[in-house]
Parts: sequence; C-alpha cells; structure tokens
Amino acid sequence: MALKKRSVIVSGSRVVALMLAVTVFAVGMLWCAAWMSFHEQYQLFQSTWAHFAHYMALPGGFSAYVAEFLVQFFLIPAAGSLVLVVLVLVLHGALLSLARPLSDGLAGALLCLLAVAFLARHMADVDVLISLLVSIDLVLVSIVFCRRVPARWGGEWLPLPLLPLLYWLAGPAVWVGAVVLFIESVANRRWHAMAVLVAAVLLTVGVLWLSAPRQYPMWRVWQGLFYYRTPLESRPALWLTLAVLAVTPWLLRLCTGKPFKPLVRGTIALVVVVASVLLVRSGIDPVQREVVGYDYLVRTAQWDAVLNRARTVPPTRPMTTACVSLALSERGELSDKLFHYYQNGPQGLIPPFTRDYIESLTIGEIYYRLAMFNDAARLAFEAQGCIPDGRKSARCLQRLVSTSLATGHVEEAYRYQRLLNNTLFYKRDLAQLPHLVPQHADLQLSGEDLLYDGNNTVQVLDRLIAQHPRHRMAYEYLMAHLLLNRDIDGFMHFYPQGSQVGFDHIPRIYQEALVYVWSQQSNDFTAMPWPVDADVVHGVMNFARLYTTARDNPALREPPLSNTFWHYLLLGPAAPAKSQPSNIY
Repeated sequence: MALKKRSVIVSGSRVVALMLAVTVFAVGMLWCAAWMSFHEQYQLFQSTWAHFAHYMALPGGFSAYVAEFLVQFFLIPAAGSLVLVVLVLVLHGALLSLARPLSDGLAGALLCLLAVAFLARHMADVDVLISLLVSIDLVLVSIVFCRRVPARWGGEWLPLPLLPLLYWLAGPAVWVGAVVLFIESVANRRWHAMAVLVAAVLLTVGVLWLSAPRQYPMWRVWQGLFYYRTPLESRPALWLTLAVLAVTPWLLRLCTGKPFKPLVRGTIALVVVVASVLLVRSGIDPVQREVVGYDYLVRTAQWDAVLNRARTVPPTRPMTTACVSLALSERGELSDKLFHYYQNGPQGLIPPFTRDYIESLTIGEIYYRLAMFNDAARLAFEAQGCIPDGRKSARCLQRLVSTSLATGHVEEAYRYQRLLNNTLFYKRDLAQLPHLVPQHADLQLSGEDLLYDGNNTVQVLDRLIAQHPRHRMAYEYLMAHLLLNRDIDGFMHFYPQGSQVGFDHIPRIYQEALVYVWSQQSNDFTAMPWPVDADVVHGVMNFARLYTTARDNPALREPPLSNTFWHYLLLGPAAPAKSQPSNIY
C-alpha cells in the first residue's frame, strides 16, 4: 500500500514537471527570444583558462562562469529555451525533494510552481542575470545531496565544509540552503545538527569577511557580485526571493499534510496557473519590454515584425521610434509611410547620443546601415564601455570587426576576431577575414575624417549624398529629417536631387509636402508643376477644411488624415529647440 502511494506521488510530480517543461519551452520560444538575446549580447564567454581563473577568484564566480557558458545558447531561441527548461526543472525538482515526504505529491508539485513563478517574476527584469538561477539550483541540489548522506557517514557534519564551499561557488544564495537546514533541524529537534549548522554559518561569514575582494564594496559582496547587471546598494527583492525559496519546502509539507480530493486538486491547479501568470506579468517592466523587444528585432533584421510590433506596442521613445523608421527604410517605404507611425520629432529618426549601453547599440545600427562606419564603431565602443557590470559584449565586438574591415583597418579586425574565436558561435577563419566585404562598405565617406555629434545631420547626410548620389537611404533620411524638423525650405532645396536615387514615383510624404508648399501660393492645384496624385490633393483639401472650421473634429486625429505630413506639421509635437550648427571636421 505504501509502495502504491509513493508511486502515485511520483507520478503526479512527473506530470506537473512535464507540464512545466512544455510551458517554459513554449514561453521561451514565443515571448522570451528578445529577453534571451539581450542577455546573450552583453556577455562574452571565452573558453580560456584565464577567463575561468578570473571567475573562480571571486565569490560566486563558478555559478557566473557556468551561467555565462549557458547563456551562449540564448543566441538560438530553441536552444536557449531548452536551457531554461533544464534550469527550471532542476529548481522545481530540488524544492520538491527537500519537501518530501509529502502526503499529496500532485498538490505539492502544483503549489511548488508558485515559488518557481515568484523567482521568474524577479528574473523578468533584464538586469537580473541568469547566474542567480544557476546559483540557487547549485545550492538546492547540494542540500538535497547533504540530506541523503547517512549520519553514520558524517551526514550531520557535512554542512560544516559544505556551506563555506557553496558560498565561494554560488555566492549569497548559500543562505537559502542554510535556512532550509535550520528549519529542518528545528522541526525534527535535531539539536546536534543545529549546533553544527550554527558553526557552519559562522565559518561561512568568516570566509566571506576575510576573502572579500578589496576592489568591491562590502555591500556588493554581501549581495552577490554576479546576480545583477547594475550594482545597487539595496536589493530587497533579492532577499525576499531567496526567503520565499528557503521556506517553500517547509510550507509544502504544511499544506500537503493529508491527501486532497480531486475537486480540491483541480481548484489548486486553477489558482496556481492564474496566480503564476499574474506573478510573472507583474514583473515585466513595460519600458524594458518596449526597448528590448525593438532592439532584438533590429538586431535580427526582422523588419516586418518591427512594423507589426509598432501597431501592437506603439513606440514611445526616440530609440524605438527610430527602429520603426529604420524598418521602413529597409523595406523601401520610409518616404511613403513615415507618418503612418507615431513620430516624436527628428530625434525619433536618428536619436541623440546618450551614454547608455542599450540605445548606443541600436543607434549604431542606423549609422552602420547609412555607411557612417566611424560613428558606428564609436557607438560600439561606447556601448561596450557603458555595460554596468564591466563585461565584454559579443555583439559590440562583432560590430567592431565589421567597421574595422569596412574602413580598411584589418589588423584591428584581427584583434577583435581573436577574442570572438574563443566563443562557440562567433568563430571565423582569420585567413578569410580580409576578404569579407561588409554591407554598404562602398558607400562610406572617403578621404575625410567625419565626426557626427547629432547637431549636423543635414551636413553629414548631404556629404554622403554628394559622394554617392545614388545612396537612397541617406537621401531618404535627409528628407525625412527636414520634414520632421518642419524645414520646408531645406526640403525644397534638396528635393530635385531625388531624381538620382532611383524612385519610380514621387514618394507619398514628398507629395504631401509639395501640396502644402503650393497651397501657400495658390488654390489652383491643377497648375502644380509636380505630378501629384489626385487623392493627395483631395486629402489636403479635406484636412484644410476641417482644420479651419472644426479643429476639434476627431477625424483630424484618425486615419487617413492623421497619417499625413499635414497632420504632423500642424498638430504634431512641438518643434525641438534649435541647436547651434557645428563643424563636421
């Protein structure tokens, strides 16, 4: 009978584990690709002894090293999802193992999901590193092993060397294991084990205090050197998360003291699913979701997906608006559909430089595709230097290899590629490197050193077009910049050059600007010197009628009238303050 009961408990746990694995894999594939890519691009795992020794010399470094190795696979969504499945299953299984014996294995396995969801909520923040999950797994699995060592083999004395060792391997997550052992010793009245545990904790604190690296403040050592990308003095969410995981085995035993009826189990399952979804969703920062999501799509050149996302998650920041404009340009639709999407001024076309490791990479993509390789390299350097935890970035090094080759600095490209050749997915044959021609390498400025500081956009793009008259992207960005700046005179000055870039028609937003220009001098639109479509003329007349007679009419702020240059010109955001012109040399 007891064997049958144990079999039912194990069977129920396996069913829940299988459901958890399928759920984690599906979520990873469908919704976490951008989150995984973000973690992967801001680290550089190298299979060298020096890299391993660097991590092992610091408390928690082993878990960070393992996590960095695993995060490499996040570059491939399917492989990254499998890594997450393994890590989450280890966490779930370790918590259940520490909670046994359970009277109701199915209910216990279901309730254990809440602890997993609580940790997932915390890790939804992109600044929380995967090493936190690896550290917790390492500690819990070690405690499971510790519990299974018989007393006659010294099992009660095992925490004495184990806790200090776990501190050095996993960092402050070791306190989860200490609390689990403490609760178990109190519940079973094992006072000898309690005394050993107290000695182990004191020994761990002594090791922590004496071996703390001098280059880090003590508060960072106490909170872990490798759990967060951005260092902060106070991390209450970390300690709350560790506390929840530490008391979970004890709570599971309390809640499953006797078997539940099928109806109660079903209710528990429903509550757990709903609560888990709400927990994880509450941990997602909407700003992070917007920025990280758009950056991932730009990195992977999914231009259709960028535009689809703009309809469901409208951009609100210059960086994300710039991603939409870049997608339109890559699809050849920038000059026809620019105003079909939200525009917040010229800073939403090429955002101004900020010392930010996220936005610098995305802005650098725009420079790179415009063949402004010096500026793309500069922003890759800036992004590399701004990473808060000081790690190298595989994506930054990739960009530096490309810009070095494009500008003819092959030796620099060799230096960066040698670092990448110590990775799994970025290796290249150094002998073939000089023969690789980066995209748009033939469009760069030649013979001059150019510095773009954000205030000389017209000068820089004009110089690109002067050297490469068929550089369509540069011309479209120039014209879009002028229209977003409401610079009609500048638009009319550069408009004739459009005949050289290969348009097969006058782009829509140019027609709308031309109609506006003509309306300032004549009401006879049939006499316009440009072949403007009749529906554009009809649209501007309809807009002008409503604007002058009923400015509060909702039709002015809804498509199709809101998707026009006239709407942006008269009802769009206020024009930014004019900056002083600067020299580009």
